[in-house]
Amino acid sequence: MSRRQDETIALSETNANYIAYEDISRALSSYPDTILEIELLGKSHLLPQGTTLLQDGHCIAVPKSKLLQAFIVARQIFFTIRQNCRLDEEQSLRHATAVILLLDSEHLTAANARKRLIQLQLSENRGNHRAILEVELCWVNGYLTSHSHRHTKSPVLWGHRRWLVEQTLSLGLKPNILQDLKIVIFKAAERHPRNYYAWSHLRWLLDHQFDSRNSENRWSKFLPDFQEIATIVQDWCLNHPWDTSGFSFLLFFLTRSKSKQLMISVFSAILKVTIAYSWVHESVWMFLRTMATLDQVDFGVERTISAIQEITVAQPDAINSLQNLQKWLSRQNQ
Repeated sequence: MSRRQDETIALSETNANYIAYEDISRALSSYPDTILEIELLGKSHLLPQGTTLLQDGHCIAVPKSKLLQAFIVARQIFFTIRQNCRLDEEQSLRHATAVILLLDSEHLTAANARKRLIQLQLSENRGNHRAILEVELCWVNGYLTSHSHRHTKSPVLWGHRRWLVEQTLSLGLKPNILQDLKIVIFKAAERHPRNYYAWSHLRWLLDHQFDSRNSENRWSKFLPDFQEIATIVQDWCLNHPWDTSGFSFLLFFLTRSKSKQLMISVFSAILKVTIAYSWVHESVWMFLRTMATLDQVDFGVERTISAIQEITVAQPDAINSLQNLQKWLSRQNQ
């Protein structure tokens, strides 16, 4: 192959990379006030020639091969302007970081660059502070609830969201826990089952709703949302009985509430469904056995042992694990 042909191919590849970058970065910034639905496509999804991605409103599907092309350009732009970014280059830096983090969700340098851009906007009073933070929250929520397992369980992205919430709290604004639970936590937990990072973020959100110096009555201030959170998390867990992270959060939430009535209500409801469907999921039984031994659920051990005996008849394959659980409960009750 001649040198001229090599140069022609290299130029063609460079142009293709820039086209991919422009198309993807434009799509990622096309709905700043809406949570994007993002999906990365594999080799089996062939797009029409000349098409970089598929987009229908806020729903975007990007082939990984095109994203890799865009990443090459985004990385060049990012490391060229990140150190001494001028005001007219900030949008380019923001677009570059969006592409970088779509391919590499653990790119901490790119996430920190976005934080610095926001800090500059806030410190220089460029626009409404709340609006600036909400736009960034929409962006990160789209990545955290995408169809990519890496993004839904990314410590860097969850950390970025936590930082944004902290900035919101510093303005005297409280996050909407119920809204975050329904549109971010639940979706991330469904896209990536047993999503410890998502449920840990919810724990953190709840802890930061209250004044830590007044821990004795911290949960009572949260009613009536408190009751609703318990109900919808319980329903979610019953629809995902294999998800140990969801049940762990529910246990945390109930024990922190110190509400005997609520504990008994949730325990009884989950035990009833478990018996009805003869569930043997470890996540369910870890929850039930722990709840049964709490002082607030004073009848729990007897009812749980009775349920175990009933389910072992319907599910003989699980007899060993359930009988071990029964022995453990009996020892705790002595």
